[in-house]
Amino acid sequence: LAHDATDFSDGNPAPQNTPYGPYVHDYKNNNGDIIGAYSLLITPPWAGSSSVTITSTGTLISNSKTRTVKAVLGIPSFSQYAALVGAGELWFRSEETTNGPVHSNVGVRFDGTNNGIVSASNLTYIPSVNFGGNGNSSHDGVWGSGGPKSQWLFPVPPVNFQQVTSDLQTLQTKAAAGGRYLPKSSNLGYFIQFQNDGTYSLATVTNYTFNTFTHTALINQPIPLNGIIYSDDDIWVEGTVKGRYTVVAATLPSVVSTDRDITITNNIIYTTRDGSDTLGLIGQHDVKAGPMTPDNFEIDAAMLAQTGKVYRPCRWDRPDEKNCFKENGRHSNTYNTRSNITIYGSVSSFGSSTWNWSAGNDGTLKSGYEHSDHIYDSHLLYGPPPGFPTTGKYTLLSWRELVAP
Repeated sequence: LAHDATDFSDGNPAPQNTPYGPYVHDYKNNNGDIIGAYSLLITPPWAGSSSVTITSTGTLISNSKTRTVKAVLGIPSFSQYAALVGAGELWFRSEETTNGPVHSNVGVRFDGTNNGIVSASNLTYIPSVNFGGNGNSSHDGVWGSGGPKSQWLFPVPPVNFQQVTSDLQTLQTKAAAGGRYLPKSSNLGYFIQFQNDGTYSLATVTNYTFNTFTHTALINQPIPLNGIIYSDDDIWVEGTVKGRYTVVAATLPSVVSTDRDITITNNIIYTTRDGSDTLGLIGQHDVKAGPMTPDNFEIDAAMLAQTGKVYRPCRWDRPDEKNCFKENGRHSNTYNTRSNITIYGSVSSFGSSTWNWSAGNDGTLKSGYEHSDHIYDSHLLYGPPPGFPTTGKYTLLSWRELVAP
């Protein structure tokens, strides 16, 4: 697999049934002498997964004893993190909890509770005012009043977001061949509402502001064969997800003025959390919470923003976040501050990701959600959403020796 990531039959034609094999090889010592043999049984990835199961049984010539090892290998994807940020910072306030690995290529201020590794690529960095610093003082790559600090790691190698571009091209091709490809709409973009029967409904968006959302009539759509929906326009999404989907908003080649966003308008909830339901949301630019989301908000999804951010904007009339806390205009509305947001899945954001905006070091909430709970969906490690972008080559995920009864 290190040399050919698509060869699951040991260089032979793929059989009809799984596991493939057995494939028997000589086992040699350091002098090149044959001292035994090992036999391989290989179970290739199921649809939408990147994990391969290999069972190897070894036998020595000198005796009749055998030992068997079962290993799972997989290509890590962007969905392996509870929260991942490429070119930005992270700040988890005292009311926030993470369950699963958290990483920033820049740095992390962590004042909450982490149940998993918190890592950064820099040994030190200067946190900005919006992310818990003063813009002048240097801090460790991971710092703050939270913990446990025994799970904090820095510096570690960075994660490269640029490789996502080739994955977007692949997803576009797969959507056209066995999924659903949505061309540029005649309106603002598309509204996707997932249904609890495994289907989804589709409309085009005609108006969207900080307090208005209108669209054409929703029309129910069949399930895409490979689960991939690719839009050449912006997407608005919500609903109850049953099955395995990946939704992409992207216009290729990438140009800043036409990079596409995904806006989450209401709760996105799985029918079950046993791994059979999964949703990938990939925005070429941003993946963001809309201005009219509920006070208790849940997003079940693996979210990825290639060039922008996964976040809740501070002010919808100022996308660049300048003068974020100025009390006038659209900033003063019913949906300014909210109570609770729960993320079940993963967050991968090129820029700084946040669901709340606080003023200075005291952490006073000015906009967004007061409490956030990041729960990593552990099923994503072995079964990411269909075609979800990867971050490397095959690596060992787990192994164990099988003992004969």
